[in-house]
Amino acid sequence: MFENLIDSLRVLSQMFFNNPIPFTIGTIIAVTLIYYKWVWIGRIQTNTIKKNYAGWKVDGTVDSAQRLVLEPIKMLRTGIGAFLFFFAGFLFFALVEVPRGEMDGEGWFAFVAMGAFSLLALWVIFKSFTRITFDGEVFTQSGPIVRTMAARADTLQDIRPIGKTIAGGIFLDFGDQGRIRVASNMSGYRQLLEILTQHNLKLRMLVNAYSEAAKRHL
Repeated sequence: MFENLIDSLRVLSQMFFNNPIPFTIGTIIAVTLIYYKWVWIGRIQTNTIKKNYAGWKVDGTVDSAQRLVLEPIKMLRTGIGAFLFFFAGFLFFALVEVPRGEMDGEGWFAFVAMGAFSLLALWVIFKSFTRITFDGEVFTQSGPIVRTMAARADTLQDIRPIGKTIAGGIFLDFGDQGRIRVASNMSGYRQLLEILTQHNLKLRMLVNAYSEAAKRHL
């Protein structure tokens, strides 16, 4: 391994002495591209985390019936952008590459992947229309791909985290009536938790801790 490193350094030094200006320019370009690649990846990761937990910071709205309204944050815009990108690629393969009859395995894989991601983007678009409301007595859920239901707060049997903790969302379990999934990317998520935990001191302290962490890091 050490010998390979020495050989690589020797080759690079020879390239530099043989063509110093092109080598220097090429190295600067390569390093710059690598740097911005990692910056871009880091920003995507940061923005994804912020979107997934945005409900800790973004308040819900209050409708004309004085109900707290929770809805996914920025999901519609993300879904539309993804759909336009992947569906354009799917159409290109369907109208140009497939009729030629010359696609190899990689081409077919890309074609199928574009179609699958287009469907996934449609699912995100439909999911963005999910609405959960709470007026202090009744929870309601509506949307094109979720079960439309209404359940009284006094029939709530359990509150369970979607993942390991309530940071990523909760399930409101109403027994035979069904359950409502409240994700942390929905506006008003923190407000709903504060309402649900007002009589549970331990859980309320946990909610406050997550809320403070969100203010500092999101």
